[in-house]
Amino acid sequence: MRVPADEVGSVLERLISLVETSYETAIPYFPPAAALPGCLANERALLARGVEVRDLVPTTLRASATVRRYARELAGEGGQMRAGHVGSVHRVIADRVISLHSASGADEEHDGDAWVTRVPSQVQSDRMLFDASWQAGVDLSEPMRPVDRISHRGREVLRHIRTGSTNAEIGRTLGVSQSQVERDIRNLKELLQVRHRSELAAAAQRHGI
Repeated sequence: MRVPADEVGSVLERLISLVETSYETAIPYFPPAAALPGCLANERALLARGVEVRDLVPTTLRASATVRRYARELAGEGGQMRAGHVGSVHRVIADRVISLHSASGADEEHDGDAWVTRVPSQVQSDRMLFDASWQAGVDLSEPMRPVDRISHRGREVLRHIRTGSTNAEIGRTLGVSQSQVERDIRNLKELLQVRHRSELAAAAQRHGI
């Protein structure tokens, strides 16, 4: 069922009022500061009813002080927030039997619209995607570790180091100069407090990068 953009808010409110066991969201962005109190109030209300609340936000937000503060407040109420792969579509899974998808933005005519489904195969697919990202995600209510400060390119460099690529090969693959790769590696060594390339590879494996 397609929900026009101007009705998505009311549909979400109704969905929240009907949830009984679990409320899971995969959000490709983070709400503006002005909207956060309302978001937290909604999730607190769910938690007060005994609903399990799990929020997944993009990995790129793992170092955001605002996001981590929200995650700590949510954790204080019994909810959870992690950073992981969420894709470009906002998903809400209610009681693991209903899914709501926001428009991807590819279709300008329906940009901002949402689709709600109870089709078991679609809901199961959403659940599997969410669970896989959740398991690999970073708990944002925990103190930030040095590894959480590594940029997206830094993580790509570490992945290539793990596979044994040379600096020149890494540069060609990532589309940057070899000297930039060397600077990235120096920064990674300093951040992770290691001295050798082999130690970087070991740290990357240890942290699941």
